[in-house]
Amino acid sequence: DGSGAGGAWTYRDVVQNTVDYFAFGQNDIEDGVHRGGWRDYANYNNSDQSTTQWPVIGSITANQQMGVSTPGFVSSELSFWTNYIQNPAGYAGYQSPTGPLGEVNETGALLIQQAFLGWGTGDSRVQSALNWLDGAWQTTANSTWDGNFGHPYAMWAVYKGLELTIGLDDMTTITNLHADPGDVDNPDHGWNWWEDYCEFLVNNQLGDGSWAGYSSWNQWLATPWYINILAATQFENGNGNGPPPIPEPGTMLLLGTGLLGLAALRRRKRST
Repeated sequence: DGSGAGGAWTYRDVVQNTVDYFAFGQNDIEDGVHRGGWRDYANYNNSDQSTTQWPVIGSITANQQMGVSTPGFVSSELSFWTNYIQNPAGYAGYQSPTGPLGEVNETGALLIQQAFLGWGTGDSRVQSALNWLDGAWQTTANSTWDGNFGHPYAMWAVYKGLELTIGLDDMTTITNLHADPGDVDNPDHGWNWWEDYCEFLVNNQLGDGSWAGYSSWNQWLATPWYINILAATQFENGNGNGPPPIPEPGTMLLLGTGLLGLAALRRRKRST
């Protein structure tokens, strides 16, 4: 039975059921390698860092937005995978701490997992990940999986990880930024990692309002992820101490209207 009137299922019940299913599907194989992560289907007995970020960010949102609970063992098991997958240099690998493929994306996912576990910026593992990401900040999409700017999958993972860990207003952690162009779209905010992302996205928006994407992450994935970045989407962290919730639909409508106007202004500036 659901929690609604007369035992009816509510949307919250559906989300709770989904979180419970992810908990059931978490790998519990005690091999010292894959334990605590997820892969392509439930109880895969083999984990990868790219897949693991999705049950975690979903649980964070379900916990904080809807009061849905995540079984306690999910955190204790996730700590095994999170500790294993981080390379001593700070970044995260794909299936091993030295594995190739998308270290920028995997490190963004690592920050999401560390936030869910309650590891703050005072934790040496979190600082190591942030320091590595700072060094890799100006990389661009390359070799299918790698790079930061222009790689939709990586940028969305990094955005989520940094928003959860240091917030949109942090000015000191990521300093390896592109030069301030002098026409910052939000001049009262100051130039930081989020402004760097936003400036890139506004400059690379296509005439029809979408973004081209990269490799497998085409415009149908790139566009909503990039809009989420421009929209300053906010998550609360695993301890409930994060920033305010995602904006209400009315706020998103106003923001969308503003983005359309901004895009038109940018195109007029280019034509001029």
